[in-house]
Amino acid sequence: MSPSIAFCICAGGIIFLLYLDAEERRGVSVASWWAAIWLAILASRPVSAWLSLGTEISGETEIESSSDRNVFLFLILVGLYILKKRGLNWGRVVSKNKALFVLYLFCAISVVWSEDPFVAFKRWLKDFGNIVMVLLLLTEKDPMNAIRAVFVRCGYVLIPLSVLFIRYYPQLGRSYSIYTGDVHYHGVALGKNLLGATIMVLTVFVVADLLQRFREKGISRLALAGSAGILACSAYLLRITNSATALLCTVLGSASLAVFAMPWVRKRVKHLLAFSVGGAIAAIVLSSVIDFGALTSRSLGRDSSLTGRDKIWSMVLAENTNPLLGTGFNSFWLGNRSQRLSEKNRYIFVLNQAHNGYLELYLNGGGIGVALLVGVILAFGKRIQKQLQQNADVATVRLVFCAIVIIYNWSEAAFFRLSPVWLSLLAVIVEPPYGYGRGREQKRLRRVDESVSISHSPAQSLDSDEHSYAGKVPSVPQKPS
Repeated sequence: MSPSIAFCICAGGIIFLLYLDAEERRGVSVASWWAAIWLAILASRPVSAWLSLGTEISGETEIESSSDRNVFLFLILVGLYILKKRGLNWGRVVSKNKALFVLYLFCAISVVWSEDPFVAFKRWLKDFGNIVMVLLLLTEKDPMNAIRAVFVRCGYVLIPLSVLFIRYYPQLGRSYSIYTGDVHYHGVALGKNLLGATIMVLTVFVVADLLQRFREKGISRLALAGSAGILACSAYLLRITNSATALLCTVLGSASLAVFAMPWVRKRVKHLLAFSVGGAIAAIVLSSVIDFGALTSRSLGRDSSLTGRDKIWSMVLAENTNPLLGTGFNSFWLGNRSQRLSEKNRYIFVLNQAHNGYLELYLNGGGIGVALLVGVILAFGKRIQKQLQQNADVATVRLVFCAIVIIYNWSEAAFFRLSPVWLSLLAVIVEPPYGYGRGREQKRLRRVDESVSISHSPAQSLDSDEHSYAGKVPSVPQKPS
């Protein structure tokens, strides 16, 4: 098949899937597309790289051109404008997410002791744009449906395009090592690890969306066939990219969602926390007999050192950064440290991350930053325990995504980076201002509730025939006979 024909087929399939999703999915506003654009950029390549297609791929380094800064700033301002039009109460958002905003406040303060405070602040501002985009989705009528819609629609676009680039446009979807000559498949992204992260996040969301729509019986055969095709493309990409961490997290996330969808499991989901604690204790006991780390590494085709990551961890720890405060927000790799460490250890690539999210956060934010992140995760766990008993459909998706991101960051750094992994974590741990029901509609109905309760005396019952509460609107009292 010629590249031109393949491109036409791919473009036609993408347009059809997006049209079908827009027709079958209700309750998602047009404003959600701004968040989809933000996600698409994070999950693929910066705008400056898209504008220079066909040039040499520079790797997974962060491109900071004026066009990229302007695009991010424009999207943030659009998001803030929409939130203002929706009347978002920022005080309510902060009060429901205290731990997260304390962490962001510390990161903002940490730019002061950065090697380059201006660059660090720009990076913090762009990262805070993730919060703006997440709130854009959480203020929709059905927040979780809006989140699924944005990630699924990006999957419909980026996953087929990655296959197209790799198979029919190798100058766009492949690169070759100048040292070993090995081929690297990166599709729409700028590196195989970023492509693996993109496929992981988008695939698990496609699975979550399929299972939810199955339960609601709101998916057609055409949409089902399209989603199956997307999952097949994802499996192909995960196989050729050789990204073991992404593959492991995709399998774990998809399998967990499938298990939670089983009726007998859903009836017992309120005991999930107890099962998790029991499983953790059992794993600790068995780990004294079985080396799970080595076993998992061998099953994924990796050695026990996780492809030399242990050497990188020892090397960056030897830099003797401030153990309490770190080097400042995303500042460890500023200056010549990246080039110096790469040359000193004779790496055939340029280091730009510690390949461990917790270690990366320690280098940039010290022990305080890591402790605050742990506080955010613990606060989320406390809230999710309650939600498991109230809304299992939403709670299980949030819990699974939080779990796979925690696992993913053991061998890749994704916290506070412009990546789909960090955005997906924020999307599930940030508490929406008005709950996971129907957003602004819930807020309006609560106002009706309050006005009705005030207008009635304590002796009158809201469940009486005279004051029916059906539909949240009081009936007109009957005239006395």
